[in-house]
Amino acid sequence: RPSLREKVCAVQGSEQQRDPGDQKSVKIGNQNGKQFNRMEPVRVLITGAAGQIGYALAPMVARGLMLGPNQPVILHLLEIPPAATALEGVAMELTDAAFPLLRGVVATTDPEVACKDVDIACMLGGFPRKAGMERKDVMSKNVAIYKAIATSLEAHAKASVKCVVVANPANTNAYILKKYAPKMSIKS
Repeated sequence: RPSLREKVCAVQGSEQQRDPGDQKSVKIGNQNGKQFNRMEPVRVLITGAAGQIGYALAPMVARGLMLGPNQPVILHLLEIPPAATALEGVAMELTDAAFPLLRGVVATTDPEVACKDVDIACMLGGFPRKAGMERKDVMSKNVAIYKAIATSLEAHAKASVKCVVVANPANTNAYILKKYAPKMSIKS
């Protein structure tokens, strides 16, 4: 009966025998008729990256849980200036973890830099609703945030960028994003 060590060595040996050429022909995602090539890194923007959800999501994307176990990524992390120090910490942790799919990290407080050539935008950042705040108060704060990000996406992201809005109120934030990035496909 083989020992655990022999089983691990057998699995590692079979993984090394795989033909890396197989990955080149595999495509994922559909970007308005163009598929991502698995060997090219996909640029993923995460806004609010130093927040609780962004901090949890970034390593998941870097591990391949979002785009698959063979898709390299470059993470673009955007945060507000007061959270710049925390953002640096997130970027250092990602780099130190040595995720095999992570090809780079762009950590910034500048929306134009963060949106440069991104393929996917995960809009997590938004002003949190605090005790005593009404919905309209939160919305007025988020208009400014989403207007800046939408303008930068419109000007600097790839034309085929896909966006997901998570920050509440998500329906209003998505509307603001669409209003200030009119070239973006409504299906994005």
